[in-house]
Amino acid sequence: MDNFDVDNEVLGEPDDLDHVLGEDLPEGTNACYLYLDPGHRYVGRGILHNDLNDRILHGVPLEEEYVKVQFEVAEKSEYNSPLPRPCDEANLVGQAPGYFLAWPSKLVSTKLETPPKIVKQKTNKHDVAHKKLKDKRKEKTLESIIDVSSRQLGYPLPEDICHDGVLEFVRLAVLFDRVIDIEVDMGGLYWNADPWHEHINKENILEVLDAQWLSASSLVFYIRYLSEVFLSKNPDLAAKFSFVSPHLVSQLVDNSDTNLAKKHWVLVAINAKTEMIYYMDPARMTNAINYKKVKALVETAMRTFRTHNKKSYTMTTFQSFRWINVQCPKQALDDGIYCAYYVGCFIEDILCTGETTINVNFSYSPRLKTYPRDKMLRFQTNWAGYMYNRFLKNKLLMK
Repeated sequence: MDNFDVDNEVLGEPDDLDHVLGEDLPEGTNACYLYLDPGHRYVGRGILHNDLNDRILHGVPLEEEYVKVQFEVAEKSEYNSPLPRPCDEANLVGQAPGYFLAWPSKLVSTKLETPPKIVKQKTNKHDVAHKKLKDKRKEKTLESIIDVSSRQLGYPLPEDICHDGVLEFVRLAVLFDRVIDIEVDMGGLYWNADPWHEHINKENILEVLDAQWLSASSLVFYIRYLSEVFLSKNPDLAAKFSFVSPHLVSQLVDNSDTNLAKKHWVLVAINAKTEMIYYMDPARMTNAINYKKVKALVETAMRTFRTHNKKSYTMTTFQSFRWINVQCPKQALDDGIYCAYYVGCFIEDILCTGETTINVNFSYSPRLKTYPRDKMLRFQTNWAGYMYNRFLKNKLLMK
């Protein structure tokens, strides 16, 4: 996710933060701020997973004064600060993005009622212009942080079951033939297409439960889940993002080869305002032939867009396009079938930031070479949990 650069001069004073840190942390999944002592230093933001029925992290029960967080964005000035509870993969704040961690509840806040104050430093007449530029950048940064924190999440609801046990609930639904043909409404404002109904069957569910290669239907369902989480209660954010069905794109790029070992998912994100095209390939080595096919398809669509756009183009600019090959997390050697999981996580990270501009090094600082296994498991749990809570719960409870 986008790294909000809060300079060393922007600090939360203890007196301002005591009234929000650690007090009445809500149950469920919520965006949160993370701090360290001494000084209640802001070190990053993440997602709080506060489920009283799921107090297990990495197979170990959480102590009473700790909560489970998923660290998302690290504050640059705190990269070398030790974590309060290191894990096998991360000891420092700069290594933490992407991992689930135990964090002292007294150093977690889900809201920032009083923003961090800017500590003024002495300047001489030669530094005035430089200081004004820095202050303007800091004001924008603070506004961005507060905006992210104030978002509402449309899923899960308090009565939803979201712990890892939901995977077995869904497997039971398949075992007892409660899953035959589940019709999922794909209407709303999130798709750049006419509304349609996606049909999910037990094969799609087993793809996720058994960590198999994911079909277009399974990936569409995860995008539907992400839309409800991030966009359903945030109209301003929903106005920024829409999706093209993976069914349509995959058929247009290549519908001839049925060998799953040769099929591969990538993400193409287009900023319609700047016309910047972001290419995100989870493979360690991009297939040049597939890249050319995707590039040709996208540029054909962009020419159509430009034809109907009111913006004026020269002959040269009409035919030229700006592509950025984003240095996103890559699949590990043994993650060959996880390309759709990575694409789903890319979309999730982008929606978390709410930004329509993607940094060339993506959203993690330092850049993640690969996603941790916890993130892959969370994909499965989120997918299965959404399926269970929205479409299967009532069927399983039927007598």
